[in-house]
Amino acid sequence: MKHLNLKKFIFLFLISTGNVAFSQVNKTPVVEHFTNTSCSICAANNDGFYNVLANHPNALHISFHPSKPYASDFFNQQNKSENDERTIFYNIFGSTPRLVVNGSLIQSSSLNSVLTNVSSEMSAYSIDSRQIRSGNADFKVEIVIKKLAADTSSIAYLFCGVVEDTIYQTTNNGEKVHYNVFRKSLTQNNYQIGLPAGIGDSVLVKFDFTGDSGWDNDRLHSVSILHKTDGSVINSSKTVNSIQNGTANGPVSLKVKPFHFNPNPNSTGILYSGQDLETLNVYSTNGELISSFTNIKKGQNILIDNLKSGMYFLAGGNKDQIYRGKLLME
Repeated sequence: MKHLNLKKFIFLFLISTGNVAFSQVNKTPVVEHFTNTSCSICAANNDGFYNVLANHPNALHISFHPSKPYASDFFNQQNKSENDERTIFYNIFGSTPRLVVNGSLIQSSSLNSVLTNVSSEMSAYSIDSRQIRSGNADFKVEIVIKKLAADTSSIAYLFCGVVEDTIYQTTNNGEKVHYNVFRKSLTQNNYQIGLPAGIGDSVLVKFDFTGDSGWDNDRLHSVSILHKTDGSVINSSKTVNSIQNGTANGPVSLKVKPFHFNPNPNSTGILYSGQDLETLNVYSTNGELISSFTNIKKGQNILIDNLKSGMYFLAGGNKDQIYRGKLLME
């Protein structure tokens, strides 16, 4: 693998909006998944793990591959120091699998109940991010952190990592497909930022990075996690990749096809009746990611009854096709 050309530019500024009333926002759950491609226990548990994640489409997911207990991990060898660094941040270096939800280590068997419990958590800060692609491999990431309610914190840790959402690679433990694989950190460990001081104020952080020749640049997105100094998560955010936002420069064999759902419009869910999909995302008309699903099977009933009435955009794909569509909720 060639040396990654990483350029980092950071800009911080405050925007004052005057005396405007704001309230807290729902905290986006984030699952940090520490696994290893030489770990048979990891492989045995991952199907159940991803099934739980499918029931919590609003949760973000990122998988790290530390060098212990197996130094032969395929993905760790491509970026050993930064995969290990994240386990050191949580003081869990040495064994896999491990799950950290919103900054807290949990038992794998409790993932579903933990995600259910944290779904109602609120945050005084919103964090929104977007990824802008220029050319084939050059990207910009912009992260906006906004203070929405009273909070005494003045500094926080920010983690921003580049993630490849789907990788087809047969590894030592027999796994053939790997999801949301961490590729590169855009922030150093314990990277501190100053939080906005006043309610309604914002902080903007920017990074530039260049994708690697060994990555599928069309499938890259970034995950940003804002931590309190005790390691707990304030809030998190992710960007969409080039396949999802329609700017992919991938192989010409990736053709865009329409979705076929029944019923459409609907009020309680949609029944997918097309091809199997690796990913399916639901967006508002202004581009906000509403729900995200993985491993969709033909004919699978996908519940989206949390949506309000109105128009939504659908984006999905698999190894061979990109799919687009609209959904009208009555």
